[in-house]
Amino acid sequence: MKTLTARKSARAMDTSALLKRLLGHSLLAAALSCGAMAAFSPAHAQTPAMMMPMTPKDVLNLDATVQTQVTPDLAVVMLAAERSGADTAGPSAEVTRAITEALKEARSVAGIQASTGGFTTFQRFDNKGQRTGWTVRAEVILKSKDFTALGKLAGKLTQAGPNALQITNNTFEVSTELRNAEEAKLMERAIAEFRRKAQVATSAFGYKKFSIQQVNVGTSSGFVPPQPRPMLRMAAMAAAAPEADMPIQAGSTELSLTVSGSVQMEN
Repeated sequence: MKTLTARKSARAMDTSALLKRLLGHSLLAAALSCGAMAAFSPAHAQTPAMMMPMTPKDVLNLDATVQTQVTPDLAVVMLAAERSGADTAGPSAEVTRAITEALKEARSVAGIQASTGGFTTFQRFDNKGQRTGWTVRAEVILKSKDFTALGKLAGKLTQAGPNALQITNNTFEVSTELRNAEEAKLMERAIAEFRRKAQVATSAFGYKKFSIQQVNVGTSSGFVPPQPRPMLRMAAMAAAAPEADMPIQAGSTELSLTVSGSVQMEN
């Protein structure tokens, strides 16, 4: 009996020690958990305002735009061949032949850039909605800095007999070379104007000087207004004088450039 009682007492002591160890581990885990929560509590976490960089004070944002008037140096003339027939085969062959001859003629003239434009085929209908045939149309685009040579060529192509074309439009462009040259001048002026405006504003706000924080230099932009379509005028000229030159005279267009940025005003 004594032996059995001793064994029960020993097992009770082992169980008690095990419970104490488990309880100790639980308390430690709870303490660590509380410590971790405290570390990431709102009191310790960084707020968005603390994480965001502070905006510098006394910073002025401004821009400066300058313009110049430029005479476009590249003339563009668009001509078209248009033929009609009961089907598409005949008109397509005639149009293709006319455009091919026009390109051949244009490429024989120095300083002329020639390329094809749109090619369209559409049906024709009478006033009763019945199909009466087909019309085929193709375009050729001519460009040149030599306005005289281009005008002479355009007039000649309208008098090419069965391969004659119609002038459908003319306009002008600023060439890449001219645009780059004018853009360099605009850039110098725009930067000088930016600095002038920054100095005026700095003084007006009661500061003595400024330093540039950020600056963006744009590219030149401009619009060349389209010219009136000369179809009726050229038709009258063609009737009056074979191979009459097409008069080409460019107007002026405005190019502009903007410099924008920010400056730090200082005393």
